[in-house]
Order: sequence, then structure tokens, then C-alpha cells
Amino acid sequence: MVAPVKPRTAFLDLPPEIREQVYGGLFSDASSGIDVQMLRTSQQIYVEAQPFLFKRPVTFASQFDFYEWVRTSSNENRKYVQSVRMKLVDIISHEGLPSSSIQEYQRNLPSPITRSYADDLERFIEAMKGIPNVRSLTFYKNRTTGGDTNHHFRNFQRECFAAVAQQFPGLKSLTFYVDHIPLDFLSSFHSLQSLRFTGFSTSSVKETIKIFQKLSQLNHLELFGPPPALTFHQRSGYEGIRTIQSMTGEVIKALNPLRILTIWEIRDVYALGNPEVFVSKSMLMALSQAHGRSLRCLRISTDFVPSPDSRVALAGLLKASTALEDVDIGWPCFLEEEEEEEEEEEEGAGGGGKIISLIDALPESVRRLQITVGGGGGKSLHDIVERIIMARKSKKLGNLRDVTLRIDWREQQTKELGKKVEEALMRLKNEAGIIKVMSGSWYPIVLNCLDEN
Repeated sequence: MVAPVKPRTAFLDLPPEIREQVYGGLFSDASSGIDVQMLRTSQQIYVEAQPFLFKRPVTFASQFDFYEWVRTSSNENRKYVQSVRMKLVDIISHEGLPSSSIQEYQRNLPSPITRSYADDLERFIEAMKGIPNVRSLTFYKNRTTGGDTNHHFRNFQRECFAAVAQQFPGLKSLTFYVDHIPLDFLSSFHSLQSLRFTGFSTSSVKETIKIFQKLSQLNHLELFGPPPALTFHQRSGYEGIRTIQSMTGEVIKALNPLRILTIWEIRDVYALGNPEVFVSKSMLMALSQAHGRSLRCLRISTDFVPSPDSRVALAGLLKASTALEDVDIGWPCFLEEEEEEEEEEEEGAGGGGKIISLIDALPESVRRLQITVGGGGGKSLHDIVERIIMARKSKKLGNLRDVTLRIDWREQQTKELGKKVEEALMRLKNEAGIIKVMSGSWYPIVLNCLDEN
């Protein structure tokens, strides 16, 4: 007897909630091209899937592209928009404007010039009303120095952020690369959970503490800085805006408990002596004291080697972070410490004591580790692997399941180092019992993380 053939289930026969999950997965990647193909499948799929095109982040090269998109898109579709990314460009410098539009903008610039910025601000405020359900905003960095020298543009940016604060008090995530304006607009975001900025502004430390005390929901902080040529712009005789380090150890201590902290620090080429700003001993000790028990994810990347005091303080932060699960650390020529371990003067604060290695300082809670290898002809790689294996054999780091070894691609003989990494990964898997091992690359491109390119 021939068994009956089971009828095939068509996509539209699936429950609506299953189809929505499929749409969400397929439309999350704008570069795949699958979204366009799927929209052409049928009228029903087009109607059901189109909102997911707008639920993924919408990106604009300038505010002018944003204005045009709001003008030409429907209110029905824009209500699904939750995340917007754009660059605020100076209408005088033309950065970000399409070449075909530059002459048109020049012809239409009113006189006096302040009127053009006022008109632009009005358009910005009106366009923001067209995306009422946005919960995440990103303002990319501006490549030109116009924001540092043009006070009209600075005022325009300040008013734009004030308008954003008024329009979206329920914003959950904010990223911006502007350090020559005050931070007072942040106090309106009572629901803000994630903040990424340079850590510099024109707000004093005392003012910053008052502002951040109002952000009771903030648990994710990302600092990328300091601003390029900070020391040069603060030299004697400089007539431009002098920015202040608003995110200091004192401010860190006043924050509500953080769960995620990321620091991207690039060295100021004009600075003399100790280059650390955010990975300084005082900052890391403040983090240990105020957020050691709450941190779940810690990422630190610099394009210079931190001082010995800073590395000791970082080890203290790792030891103090007893609930830490995800650790990502990288800087050039990463080498493990070789000093003999001494008794720490301050429990978990990283003060006074010498800790043998950052690997030894990892808490038992760590499940995922990403770390840069390189320097010393592979010595860093050997030391890291040996310490992980020793820790696992001595019943430490029992929760570690995922290790990624990343090569600094500026290193010479990277092919040879790459082979050593592959051998090290096999050792971690076979001798240390690490379930997931990967290799990757590390680039010290700290401040490019906010460029849409």
C-alpha cells in the first residue's frame, strides 16, 4: 500500500506570527537583496513584509536626505521606523551634500547667513515629527572641522539636540559625536538606556553629574575619544571652543550601576607624557568601586599600550567584576605582565599591587573572551594560551566557553603568526576544553567606528 503523500505547507499557510519572524530575519540585512525579491512574490507578502523594511535602521548621509525621505515617504510606513542614523552637515561646507545639489543650496542660501541655519533647524524639527516612534538615534561624526570653527553650525547642532530631547523623551539609545556643546539636553531622556559619546563637552564635571543623575535607566555606556587634537585645541592662545573632559572618575562614581561598558581610546598625537584619558588608573579604579558588581560586559581597545599603573588597575577592575561574562581587550603588542604578584593594597581597586596577568585576573563568571595577540614574536600568544590552559586545569575559569584570538594586522610576519594562532586554537579546544574557538583581526581604528563608511 502506498503511503499517502503529505501536502506541502505553503509559506502563507504558516501562522502570522511565524511569518513575522521570517520577515524580521530576512529584512534585518539590507545588503542581502532578499528583501526586494520577497516583496515581489505576492501582493499579500508585499503588504505584510513592507513594515519590516522600516523597522530596521534607516541611514542618511545628511539631514537633507532625511528631509527628502520624510517628504516622499508615507506616514503609514514611517510609523514603523524605530532607528535612524544620519550626519548633521554644515550647509556652508557642503559636506555630505550630493554634488548635484550644491549649487542649488548655494543659490537658495538666504541673507543674512544666520537665516539659513534657522531655516535648516525648522526643517529638522518638522522632519523629526514625521518619525514619532523612534527609539534609537545615531548622529555620525563630521569629518570636517566646521563644527569646531563655525559658531553658527555649533548653535545649529545644539538646537538640533535640544529639539531631539523635546521630541523623543522616551528615547532608549543615543549615539553622537559632538563635543563642543553642553550636555544639558541629555537630562530630558528619562528612559535612556544606552549612550555612546566622546566623553567630552562644554559641561563641567559638576554639571555632568547633575545631568547623569537624572538618567536612572542608563546601563550601557560607550566612550570613544578623546577628540582629535584635543591638546592642540587647548593650547595657550587657541581662540576656538575649549572642550572639557566631562566623563571623569568622579562622574563614573555618580552613575547608576552599568551593565555594559565600552572604551575606544585613541592617543592624542599632541599630548606629552602619559596618554591615558579613559583607561587611566583613576578612571579604572572608579569603575571598580562603583560598577564592579554590576558589569556584565567590558570592552576596552586603545591604539597605544597603557601604562603599567593602568594595566594593574584594569586587572583590579577585572577581579572586582564578579558578574562579568563578556570581556574584549585589545591594544598594540599585547603582552602579559611578568612582575611578581604582590598583595594588593586596595581590595578590587587595582591600587598598589602588581598582578601577574590579565588572564589570571579574569573572574570565574567570564563566558566569552576576545583578546589581541601579537608582539614579542608570538610570546603574547604563547603566554595567553598557557595561562588559559593552566587556569582550566586548576579548575578556574570554569564558565569560559568562547575564546577569540585576534591578530594585530600591523604586525610583521602575520602569516607566520596566523599559523601559530590556528595551532593555539586547537590547544585551547583539546587541552582546555574550550567549546568555541575563533581567530580574528584587530585594527586600532577607534574613532572610525562612527563613520557611516
